[in-house]
Amino acid sequence: MLKWKVYAVPPDGVRPVHVPTLADTLPALPATVTATFNDGSKDSSVAVTWDAVDPASYAAPGTFTVDGRVTGTTVTARAVVTVT
Repeated sequence: MLKWKVYAVPPDGVRPVHVPTLADTLPALPATVTATFNDGSKDSSVAVTWDAVDPASYAAPGTFTVDGRVTGTTVTARAVVTVT
C-alpha cells in the first residue's frame, strides 16, 4: 500500500543516493529518498518516482545517473549508480 505525505512546503532538495549494481543487472533504486526542507529538517521517507533506466547504462562497468521526481512535487532526485 502506498502512503502519501502532505508537506506545507515542498522540499528544498534531495540528497543523492548511491546504488551499486553488477553489469547486466538492473539497479535496485530506492522507493524513498532523504529530503531537506527550508527549516533545516530532513525526512528520509520521501517517496520518489525514478525515470526508466536504459539497459545499455548498466551493461558494462562504470558510473551513470538516474533522475527521478519526489512524488507530488517538481523536486528532482538523483541516483548515482556504480556498475562493477
